[in-house]
Amino acid sequence: MDVDGNTELDTTNIDGSLTVRDFADFNDSLDVEQSVNIQDNLDVNDSLSLNTANNEGRVFTVYDSQGGLGVTIETMNTSGSTAATVLTTHQLVVQDDAVYNGDMNVNGALAVTSNITSAAAPTSPNHVTNKQYVDGQIAAAITPPQVFDYDVTSSTNNDTVYYINGDLLMYQTMESGQENYEITVYGADLDDVTGATLRARGNSLDLYGVNEDWTAAVGGASATFNISYSALVAQLGGQTDGYISTHLVFTTATATYQSGLTIRFYLDSTNPVASGATFTEPD
Repeated sequence: MDVDGNTELDTTNIDGSLTVRDFADFNDSLDVEQSVNIQDNLDVNDSLSLNTANNEGRVFTVYDSQGGLGVTIETMNTSGSTAATVLTTHQLVVQDDAVYNGDMNVNGALAVTSNITSAAAPTSPNHVTNKQYVDGQIAAAITPPQVFDYDVTSSTNNDTVYYINGDLLMYQTMESGQENYEITVYGADLDDVTGATLRARGNSLDLYGVNEDWTAAVGGASATFNISYSALVAQLGGQTDGYISTHLVFTTATATYQSGLTIRFYLDSTNPVASGATFTEPD
């Protein structure tokens, strides 16, 4: 015992009770084999570690004012070497921000007084949508893609394009690899198109097929597709010669639209492809 009445002990074994009237200062570790009952406050100036023995079960408990479980922390092994720690409380109040790096499941109602921010576009009927996605869908529904004109941008015969009386001439003998021409249509928002067909006499030719290969340009100002003599004959009624008038129909995520664009063809099943000499006038 020092002059101030304090007792300093190196090692003390206490088989019964220890009562400290004022203050106890432990300069090193305190190892308690069973329970510690603190009648008032516990002040931890540094870190507090729980369950350092890696036990399963409840490792932390806070009782509410009615003697019920207010907050509990339980540890458990899930599968193999995987463990989970579960915090349970009847009511969680967060005054500032809460960050969840993983998933959050809400089994009851969710009331939000401010905005919900969701960056991802929905891919399921149950997903929450953001305003940008909804505005885009409304704009697409109100203003569908538009087609103004078309042009032939390449052909299988040295990029030569044949017309007869303003109709695109389709030689059977010119077809190569199920293609005669590449056609480009010009318009707006064509990158919103999810399906396109040429229709004639109640029949349709799918322009998203393997050989037709509808492809929209970035920005949607144009789109290209391939067309062949055999595809027109097979899909648009079996006609092998003569005129056939088709119109372009396209589909978006919201509806199917008539484009208003008509493309007329003239089918030729027998004649050879015309050459420069064919069009040379005699002297």
